[in-house]
Order: sequence, then C-alpha cells, then structure tokens
Amino acid sequence: MFIATEFVDGHTLGEEIRSGRTPASRELLRTARDLAEALASAHARNVVHRDLKPDNVMRTADGRLKILDFGLARIDAPDRIAPATIATQPGVLIGTPAYMSPEQINGQPADARADVFAFGVLLYEYACGVHPFLGSTTLATVARVLESDARPIAARCPEISSRLADVISKCLRKAPAERYGSASEIAAALAMVGDGAPAAPRATTWWRTHQIVITVLYVVGAVLSWQIKEWMETPITVSVFLALGACSTIGGVLRGHLAFTDWMNRSHLVAERKRTARATLLLDLTTSLLLFVDAALLAQQRALPAVFALSLSLGIALAALVLEPATNVAAFGDDE
Repeated sequence: MFIATEFVDGHTLGEEIRSGRTPASRELLRTARDLAEALASAHARNVVHRDLKPDNVMRTADGRLKILDFGLARIDAPDRIAPATIATQPGVLIGTPAYMSPEQINGQPADARADVFAFGVLLYEYACGVHPFLGSTTLATVARVLESDARPIAARCPEISSRLADVISKCLRKAPAERYGSASEIAAALAMVGDGAPAAPRATTWWRTHQIVITVLYVVGAVLSWQIKEWMETPITVSVFLALGACSTIGGVLRGHLAFTDWMNRSHLVAERKRTARATLLLDLTTSLLLFVDAALLAQQRALPAVFALSLSLGIALAALVLEPATNVAAFGDDE
C-alpha cells in the first residue's frame, strides 16, 4: 500500500507573508487572479476546500500557484453521495479557525462561499501582512470574526486599488448571501480590475530599451576583445576573448528571453525576471571585469582603444548596478 503525491518545488504564501515583504501592486493582482482561477477549478467540480489558508497555497519555482491539502474538502454534487465521515458532515467544526467563515465557526453547513471568505482573509493578509480581524490569538480571532467586521483594507493598505479592495471586502462579508457565490465570480470580478498603479508606457519602453542596449554592448565588447586579441595574441588575451564571448552569448540569450516573455507571455515576466536576475547581474559584472583586464593589457601599446575598453567596462558595470534597478522600479514597481 502506498500513496504517490506530486512534489511541488517552491514555497508557501505563508512564508511570503511571514517574510514581511509587501507585494507590488502587479504581483498582488496576479496572485489574486491565479488563486481565484485555481479555486474556481475546484468549485466548478463541486469541491469545497474548507481549509484554504496561506500555508496551503504554494508558489512554484516558475511562479504558478497550487492549492494543497484537500484532506478536509467536501463534494457537494447533488447526484453524488459523500461518505458519511465526521470530517464531511454538517455541524462539525472543520478547518483552521483564523480562516474559517462565520457559518463554519457556528457549525453550520458550508458551501463554496466559505472558501470565498477564506480567500478574502488570505488575500487581505497577503496584501497587508496582518489578519483582517487582528486577533492576537486563535480564540480572539474567532471571536472577532463572529462579533465585528474586518478592518477596512483601504485604511490598512491605502496603496491597493479601490476596485481590488472592493473585491476583497465583498469576500469578507459575514452573511454568505452577500459574498460572491463561488471563486468563478471572484475571477470574473478580478478580470475587470486594472493593474492598480500601472507603469507609464514610457518607463516600460525604457526597460525594453535597456535590454537591447546591454545586448548591443555585449556584442561591441566581444568584437573589441577579438581585436585586442589580434593586436596582442597572448594566452591571456585569447582566454579573455573566449570568456567574454561566452558571457556575451549567454547574457544576450537571457535578455532576449526576457524581452520575448514580455512580448508573448507577460503574466510570467515577474517570475522570469526573478529567476534570471542573479545570472544577468553576474554576467554583466564578469563582462565588465574581462574588458577591464583587456584595457589594462593594452594600455601601454594603444592608449585610445584601451580607454574605450575601460569606458565600456565601467559603463556595463554602472548599467548593471545603477541603471537596471532604476528601470525595474519605474517599469514594475519593484527592484528585484
């Protein structure tokens, strides 16, 4: 006897919340949409999760979200009889108290709207870093869920767009009839929400231009290194040329990949930027260092080409350390 389960390479939203990092507006909206679509897939099959919480949602290495742990789920299909187990019978308190809807806490039957409430709690906590009912203990949180309304998200996180705040607030209504009927309705509502604080087209254009310019500088650096190797063919200049050629090729491919992702699959651009950030920075700094070595070797024989190689070296390093973070902030609202 055995059970086979998928290995998910990633981390939970709970870990992201506990890190203290506030998500950028685009990342928040993308996470909300992805989570709503994932939950909608379950609701479309009459499956109610009943234990939706940050630690039961994982973000994979490529940025996708997966909802885990359907151990407490209930199938509410009219033509299907669920097993009469304690974990699925109405009237039994099931789930994690801090994320349970009022009807669950009161032991009443829970349908998809209980997951909608948990979705609102989860997204509020992900956006603001605190629980919407601000309970210091589990029992205090349960009491606040039953006795008081959630603290307005706009007051806690004023940077969130008003339309997204309205979606989260509707999910947190105490009366099930006042919430969205299922995650499909949440997904439809989120599809109508803009990006919150969209980047100016000019800023995005500058980001694309930066990728192109750095790729061109890679080519110029490789050609210059080849010419230096022709002028001074030594083991060192040959090695520098080969290493610089490899760095230029790999760096150009990575930046081309980012530009292609921006053009064809923009929803995954944030994840791809994070995945390639260290590699592109390392390649930029290595290329800069190799050009500096070439400039030092050539300085005594050809001063003007040596100055050009040195300038190119410093330019690539400054672009990597100063300009690229600035264009990322302007275009995407973060510096990762």
